[in-house]
Amino acid sequence: MDFVCPVSVHLPVRAAPVSVRHASAVRSKSLDQPLPSVVEDRGTETIAASSSSSSTTSSSGSATLSQKTEPKPQAKEMRKRNSIFTMFPSVQWKPTVEDSIQVPVKYCDWMAPFNCDGKFVARYDRLPMELILKIFKQINPSDLLAASATCRRWLEAAHYYEPFQRRMYFNFDRIEFTDEDSPIKYFSKPMRTYPYLTFTFVEFTKHSDFWVNSGVYIRELTLRCCLIRKKKFISIMKNLPNLVRLELMQCDELFKHWNLDYSTDEPMFPFMLNHLKHLSLAACDYYNEYHFERFIEAAPNLESIDVSNCFINLYLSRRMTMISRVLRLVSKNRHIMKALNISDIPCFDDVAWHLLAEISGLFLTHFTVTYSDRIPMKDPGILKFFTVQTKLTHLDLTSSIGVNDVCLQLIVESCPLLQVLKLRRCWLLSDEGVQDLHTLKHLRVLDVSSCERISDYGMRVGIIGKRPRRMDEMYFSLLCNLSDYTMYYLVLMFKNLQVLDLDSNATITDTSLQYLCCYSQDLRNLNLQSCAKVRTLDIGFRSALFLVRN
Repeated sequence: MDFVCPVSVHLPVRAAPVSVRHASAVRSKSLDQPLPSVVEDRGTETIAASSSSSSTTSSSGSATLSQKTEPKPQAKEMRKRNSIFTMFPSVQWKPTVEDSIQVPVKYCDWMAPFNCDGKFVARYDRLPMELILKIFKQINPSDLLAASATCRRWLEAAHYYEPFQRRMYFNFDRIEFTDEDSPIKYFSKPMRTYPYLTFTFVEFTKHSDFWVNSGVYIRELTLRCCLIRKKKFISIMKNLPNLVRLELMQCDELFKHWNLDYSTDEPMFPFMLNHLKHLSLAACDYYNEYHFERFIEAAPNLESIDVSNCFINLYLSRRMTMISRVLRLVSKNRHIMKALNISDIPCFDDVAWHLLAEISGLFLTHFTVTYSDRIPMKDPGILKFFTVQTKLTHLDLTSSIGVNDVCLQLIVESCPLLQVLKLRRCWLLSDEGVQDLHTLKHLRVLDVSSCERISDYGMRVGIIGKRPRRMDEMYFSLLCNLSDYTMYYLVLMFKNLQVLDLDSNATITDTSLQYLCCYSQDLRNLNLQSCAKVRTLDIGFRSALFLVRN
């Protein structure tokens, strides 16, 4: 509470009436102050105003007296009076203008958004963590990455936001992995975790504390064409107890100099990878059946295996041995095995199909294979396999020149849950084989590129159908029998289409682009490469800038 310093007003009066004196005395008593001393011989009177309410009345009354009286010489002497400051010693009075008193102001934490002038300054770093995470859910990954670099609190929010972590992959390309050189020296003592790492053409020849500090948080590790030896590889894997996904692609240097003593039971790994779910040994030609067996012994809970493009440089007997070891692994984990990739493996014949089909309790969801042999006329194993596997959602038969119309019709009938179907370069397929594809209600991705026997009729009746449905990606490259009529129904039935590949379609014209502009509002990737009848600018793979006729 602010107090007003009392002001003394000296009013020279000629002869104050008794009534005026009495009124001033009454006012003084109402303020609980001592009565002012009146010096009668000097002819002056002092009126004190001690509060804001009474000072207004006193000043107005004093102004009236000053108008009625004539000024006289000021009194030389006045009797001393008691000041109001001495009457209330415990009250802190407001300093006058002349006193330069500065008191330091201290702000509490909740007043931090306010500056010294009392103006509000936005402090988004002090938002509640729940609100920051809610904001992070509304923006795309690139903006999330930029937001995490603004302050520590937002970096912490990005660290604990699991969906953001699942989309953050760190790729190290063509470096030497050492703590002394960049960029690894900035990652050896991190402020956050790095659960998903990919290394391409990286040399692991020196010691690094990165795996000791961050190995517990790593969930996925990919080594592609890396220079790594047995001792270094084992030292890294010891620090990855929670590894879920491991990919060793084209790491021939690892297995080339990894010699095993077959006469002893030497463990390949002096530890266990109990959390490992996916293992990829794609394009590795130098590991043998002993490497493979001891690898999978350290990971007893494998749900997915990828051995694509392997066993190419092996002899025929060794190839058959490796295929039997892979099938033995699938049979061992048949109750938990969900994905199998055996594409581009030579000697995968009808016998292997029968072995897969006879594994009871095996229900795959993702299956990738390349079948180049002809389907036998009597008891084909491929038809038996697809009759059993009815829970497939992702099927990739790329370059399977042995797949014909009968096989595709059986696949459509036996696998109604298919979401992804890739039939690229399946040259035996025709309009008869694709006539029932529109019955797959869950299908989102379809690839029939290079299937030259599919015409406008098969596209219109079998693939497009009569009812609109959702489709995200469609690949129709090298289909020279498509016309603008098919494109019209294509964009009319699939309005949510996001990716469309029309590479090397010589019959597509600018009319198809007009249809795309009118109906395909969600299209984000378009490939019109080598389309001779389409006027395009800066054509690139899966993207094009096109000019539509006015």
